Amino acid sequence: TAQSLSGASIVPDAAPERPMAMAMRQMVHELRSPLNAINGFAQLIDGQYFGPVSHRYRELARAIIADAGMLAGTFEDIDIAARLDLGSIAHSGSGSDLGEAIDHALTELEAMFIAQRASLKLLGTIDGHPIALAQADARRLVLRFIGAVAASAQAGEELECHVEQHPQAGFVRLRLQRPRAIRGMSEAALADYDGGELLEGKVTALGLGFALTLATQLAAAHGGQLVVEPDQCILNLPILYGAQDRSGAIG
Repeated sequence: TAQSLSGASIVPDAAPERPMAMAMRQMVHELRSPLNAINGFAQLIDGQYFGPVSHRYRELARAIIADAGMLAGTFEDIDIAARLDLGSIAHSGSGSDLGEAIDHALTELEAMFIAQRASLKLLGTIDGHPIALAQADARRLVLRFIGAVAASAQAGEELECHVEQHPQAGFVRLRLQRPRAIRGMSEAALADYDGGELLEGKVTALGLGFALTLATQLAAAHGGQLVVEPDQCILNLPILYGAQDRSGAIG
């Protein structure tokens, strides 16, 4: 079921079977094999493993590799959304480093910002509080959150992301400024916004609404919250204090 962008907790349906979610997982499984084969063949061409290849064909191979990477990430998002819908979450009992997750997101989004001729300014400090997500989930959540919001940035625009520590309240907050193109949009309008043509390096091909919904569900599944305000989006992540607070990767 669709989740409000304001970030309510996920409550699985009483029925254990979700035919649509199960069908989506099966479809993703069937699509991954040919995609991996296409990607692998393109890498063979680009790497010239069987002999010299013309520059034009190597360029085409690199384009295929880039598109395959984005499709693989999109398939992963669909699979995770289906798992969340099914309520199939396994906890690894580990925490993670938010700073590392932010660094990873900025590295992954570098091509997108270059293509848009936009930038992101990180403000605040991270003093080492581990967050109650496994590192893989922290990376995925922060990447989807920043990537979804920042994908609409326009040329010359510098977005600000504030990192705030609230240890007494038990959470760390990321406050990300909304780009001009989507500032003030309602949640319904955000869900339908496609951002125009697909830019090089964009994190997901499924649109802003899907990416924000996925980030909302991932945050809620780990005790966090994503809140959409007229001029900013806020991601609250729980701080890991002890074993009773630990939450791990989706499995």
